[in-house]
Amino acid sequence: QRHDSLSNPVLSHHNRPTMNGTSARNDRFSSSPNLKYFGEKKDSEALYDVYLKRIHYSTLVKDLQHSLSEEELNNMSHMQWHTCKVYYFKAGTVEKIINYIGPKQQENDPSFINILLCTYKTFTTKEELVDLILTRYRQLNSNHKNEEEKEIAEETQKCLRTCIYSWIEQYPADFDQHPNYLLLNKLIDFGRNVMENNKLTDRLVTCEEEFKSSHRRSGSVNEDDDESDSSSNCGSASSQSLDFLSMPAVNFAEQLTILDAELFRKVIPHQCLGGIWAKRNKDDGNELTGSVTATIKQFNRVLFYVVTTVLNYSNNSTPHLRGKIISKWIDIAQECRMLKNFSSSKAIISGLNFSPIYRLKKSWQAVNKDKMEVFEDLTALFSEENNQKLSRDVLWKEGTAKFSEVTGSGSKKLSIRKRRRSRPELPMTPQGTVPYLGTFLTDLTMLDTANPDRTEEKLINFEKKRREFEVIAKVKLLQATAKNYMITPDKEFRRWFLSLDMLTEDESFSISTDIEKDGTPKAKERKSRVLHTVKNLFGSVSNSVDVELVPSESIDSLDTESISLTPNKESRRSSVGSVTSSSSGEGVTGTTTTTTNTTTVTTSTTPPATSPMRLMSSPHGCYVVKVVFENHNYNNITKVYKSIAINSQERTNSVIQKVLFKYGFQYEDPNSYELLQSMDKKDVTIPKGTNVYYALNTSQPEIYMIVRKI
Repeated sequence: QRHDSLSNPVLSHHNRPTMNGTSARNDRFSSSPNLKYFGEKKDSEALYDVYLKRIHYSTLVKDLQHSLSEEELNNMSHMQWHTCKVYYFKAGTVEKIINYIGPKQQENDPSFINILLCTYKTFTTKEELVDLILTRYRQLNSNHKNEEEKEIAEETQKCLRTCIYSWIEQYPADFDQHPNYLLLNKLIDFGRNVMENNKLTDRLVTCEEEFKSSHRRSGSVNEDDDESDSSSNCGSASSQSLDFLSMPAVNFAEQLTILDAELFRKVIPHQCLGGIWAKRNKDDGNELTGSVTATIKQFNRVLFYVVTTVLNYSNNSTPHLRGKIISKWIDIAQECRMLKNFSSSKAIISGLNFSPIYRLKKSWQAVNKDKMEVFEDLTALFSEENNQKLSRDVLWKEGTAKFSEVTGSGSKKLSIRKRRRSRPELPMTPQGTVPYLGTFLTDLTMLDTANPDRTEEKLINFEKKRREFEVIAKVKLLQATAKNYMITPDKEFRRWFLSLDMLTEDESFSISTDIEKDGTPKAKERKSRVLHTVKNLFGSVSNSVDVELVPSESIDSLDTESISLTPNKESRRSSVGSVTSSSSGEGVTGTTTTTTNTTTVTTSTTPPATSPMRLMSSPHGCYVVKVVFENHNYNNITKVYKSIAINSQERTNSVIQKVLFKYGFQYEDPNSYELLQSMDKKDVTIPKGTNVYYALNTSQPEIYMIVRKI
């Protein structure tokens, strides 16, 4: 073997940016055993990971045959390996990101463009990105010293055209600027006058025509709104005749599944990114995260419909009738599980575990043993234990498979005989998959919380974007499988289901206590279940927490700013299942919370026997804690827990400033606020000037803090 002599690049072994690049490096090693990490190279406005790559000479010789003599080729025949340096973009400015695009990037880092297009909205705008791409393209048209330089410039321009083409194909909505289509017209003019590439220009023109046609069709649909509304109202009369108990569980599960699948396919993956999802409460929040919110609304609708049917099915409900309704929901949940609809299946099980339902001992006594076995198995499947390891494993085992194996808790499998008796035709029909979206929302939220957007040098942390893209790629993969369902939507069912009135949570508790005043089971009878709520994806709940919502007009009110989280000091336990999850395999754990409607929920799980979340992203590590902002001058500010990282160098005012920035009060004087840690029985004030990292009481599984106006 022969290795070329390598001059050491300017490596920055000290004061590296605070970002986790270890996982990304390990991924590269596993995908290419010929790569060996060498160090970092720091440019003026960029940072690169440098690798040594072994290239077999047989490939090299083939490439050089036309330029080498026969004697030179013979002299090289004994050589087996050649070593070269490979650069992977780690951090930099937007300009450096665009300059990185080229033939070497395409060869060594082919996923770079896909990562950029998926995550660019977290650090720049589409207008700036287009301008930088076009500017870079023009620069490559300048005079070239020789043919080799000209050839490299042409290859780089080809890569930039590929970037634009991929952008149009993967994210066409970015260019749908009705009615002027400024960006599209800019690209079309540039394509005709500078690029002189007919294929790309024709695709851009076609895209604009498709947008115009789509808007014309949507305009005609709006003109017919009155007619469609009247027909909908006519149909609603017949849909009111639908009865929950009379509908077959199979049909009910299929209609829930096709509705969930349609919503999941419409999810715009980049709207799940933590940096974008955090903006959902802004003025343009619906535009930024509308497709994700629609999926959450559907999950919550299913959950609260479970509660409503059990508690309010008829005026003369008996424990036997409620037990029958519970059994029916267990059947529907199992059918959803067979259809690989993890979203509705989890929503149903969460609704049945919701305290106003679970406390009805007499009603549960009317559920037969077989149904209870299925219920317990599904509850275990969606358990929060071990970072939802079981449900994650099942999802990735069956996510892209044609059929469900109906795996239960541990290695246990639900009865195949029962499966075939209820669904004899199931094995003949390929199925799609509808995952529980909260799994991905939480992973992305925790990634966003634990990794800074920029380095200490104010460079864009692209390693973070690579990690986020890994999660987004899984969402896209499952979206493709969701197209495999061969279920015909039932319009009558859909009108009926979407028009149902739901009980609020206060009403649910009131009715439940009226039904059975002494129905609450003892603590020992309650097992750890799916005991988390659905809304604030920046709130981690692994010990008892009360979730209080400001009254809203309807069940569809999902504004996170209406959520109030305060540590629970009582023993009451309840559960609202939801879009929640825990990060797995990332060195980050946590559970997220999201809820709807007027609510006072206590959520509880068995506290893990581990210390609080600790991240080794700084020399001495840091803690991720939950903080809440309290200021009596702002009565409209509700208590929403948000996550921040506290490193070993931060003192009281630094942490207070970080919290103020989180809540949009960065111009407030930190000296007019105090910092407290919320414990089980009292709130402990952390004195001014204290090193907060070392002052924290870390005996609790989660650390909750308060920034309060003095």
